[in-house]
Amino acid sequence: LLTIFCIHSQSSGWYDYSDSREVERLYQEYTSNTNTQNLCQRYISSGHFTYNVDLDQMVQTNVTHPNRTSRRIRRVDVNAPLTPSHAPAPLRHSVASSRPGLNHYHGASAPPQATVRRAARRAASAPSHYFGASAPPQPPVQRSTPTLASRMSTAISRTRRSSPPKSHILKYTAPLSLSTGVPSDALCTPPVSCNMKEYCIICHDHLDERPCVALNACKHVFHTDCIQLAFKSKPQCPVCRAPIGKPQGHSPSGTMTVSVKPTRCSGFRVDSIFIAYNIPSGVQMNYHEHPGRQHGGKCANAYLPNNVDGQNLLKRLKYSWLQGLSFTVGTSFTTGIADQCTWASVHHKTSTHGGAQGHGYPDPGYFGNCNSELDSLGVPSAQELNDDGSTK
Repeated sequence: LLTIFCIHSQSSGWYDYSDSREVERLYQEYTSNTNTQNLCQRYISSGHFTYNVDLDQMVQTNVTHPNRTSRRIRRVDVNAPLTPSHAPAPLRHSVASSRPGLNHYHGASAPPQATVRRAARRAASAPSHYFGASAPPQPPVQRSTPTLASRMSTAISRTRRSSPPKSHILKYTAPLSLSTGVPSDALCTPPVSCNMKEYCIICHDHLDERPCVALNACKHVFHTDCIQLAFKSKPQCPVCRAPIGKPQGHSPSGTMTVSVKPTRCSGFRVDSIFIAYNIPSGVQMNYHEHPGRQHGGKCANAYLPNNVDGQNLLKRLKYSWLQGLSFTVGTSFTTGIADQCTWASVHHKTSTHGGAQGHGYPDPGYFGNCNSELDSLGVPSAQELNDDGSTK
């Protein structure tokens, strides 16, 4: 049964909501700004609860309730009676309130975002306009009765669209030890055109004073002992930062699970790629701070919008994980406890909202910054990688 909620007689025309005046104020601020990206997610308090109001999706979520119950909100004309024609039909998967005696509906599926934005701007100048009202009655359309085959085909197609994509797991096994020198296949003899009277950029001695080698990737020349020493600090060319061999990080063993969820990253109109890292506690290797000592485990989640940028970044994050670049063992920045599994130098978004300060979205510079970090680690571009993160 559909439960109808009455509009407060002194409200600004919002239902279903307990503090419609505050929602109206946030709504007017949202519609009067051209840059609404940072205004679509707001927080208000009502009674003992705090609500996250998403004016882009027209949904409010009780963030203080253990079940984080959500429901649709809608702006209507306060002078129009709330009749069943004004009330949206419930979703197939409704969310019930945790309070006994009330079954809050989750609302009808949201209209296209472009339509909502246009209607929002008209609402600011014409208060009599309302969201969600029924369209004027249309003359009935004569439709042919679908055949059994067509109905079965429609049912199958709906099932395929609604079934969630299967998740996949990438397992990483940390090596027992790491190579401390430059791989032999990354070196070559200096080219004939090299001026051996020049200085080595690492030690600033003349190149002809000691044996020299060149890097295959860029042909820059260094003293053999100098480049071996520099490689221990960072496996890249000291001049042009070209990667030397495959990068290898210090992450402990664990799993990376990737799936797609219907939740949206704030500022995006697509579903989200959900990444779950699980690294159990274990014993530190000889390349960690305290070899042989126990280290703590870590479970961490991350989100990407399921669009072209997010899918390309996912390929690089998979490669980073398979090369042990995503995590390391050290002192936690948040707790100050030593011998913990912590994030390495690749930033992840651990929330779908909250902005850059909350490690979430929207953050216009995230993709550029994260790709730059991966570039500095020698991670190949998305075009050079397969969907599973392996090189082509």
